[in-house]
Amino acid sequence: MPELHLSILFSLVFLLIAALCAFFISLFVYRVTVPPVAPVKRFILIALRSIGLFLLFFLIGEPLLSLVTHSIDAPLVEVLIDNSQSMTLPDRMERRDKTLKSILRSDVWKQIGNEGNLSYFL
Repeated sequence: MPELHLSILFSLVFLLIAALCAFFISLFVYRVTVPPVAPVKRFILIALRSIGLFLLFFLIGEPLLSLVTHSIDAPLVEVLIDNSQSMTLPDRMERRDKTLKSILRSDVWKQIGNEGNLSYFL
């Protein structure tokens, strides 16, 4: 499940002080208006200016919003197989290609294939 993290350069106390300052600055600016404004309209103007000033203080604090997701991928095992002519040469016991085929048929590869993805390359 994705997680959201918000971090900011300033502390929470500074943000509360910034909100109060924004409110009191807006209240001071709209204490007297020319022309006179109805109380409801004055409240809306104070609220809008307070929100705008608070957002300005908030953005000065360099907010960082990060989305963190977790995923689990199956392991991938890539097997490189020698396909050169030297594989047809005999060793002490038998030919190299026969030894390779017996190794690739062993149960170890089946167990690895059950726990992850196997890819064979020549």
